[in-house]
Amino acid sequence: MKRRCRRFFVDSFSTGLDELPPTDQRDESAVLRFLSGVTRVSVFEVTAKPSIANTFQFLCDAKLIDTDSVSHAYPWIGVSLTDEGRKWMEEGRKRENRRGRVGRI
Repeated sequence: MKRRCRRFFVDSFSTGLDELPPTDQRDESAVLRFLSGVTRVSVFEVTAKPSIANTFQFLCDAKLIDTDSVSHAYPWIGVSLTDEGRKWMEEGRKRENRRGRVGRI
């Protein structure tokens, strides 16, 4: 009897953004720290939970991150922190060190 070789591929469209603890998903500084370590995120994880979607939208509207969906194939979005975003992230670390976790100012 001939044995068939079956191959399968599992695609993952996640960088881990949707696996952050729920409190971090609502904390702009925590999301900025995460995004500083990746070059892209998927549309699926950005829209996986309302808390992530709202935080991501805030970061875009506040010009704390730049997004690039043109040079990346769907479902990926290129992400980079702006100078203002890096400043916000650093100030967030200082706030957390002084008083514990703090979200939007």
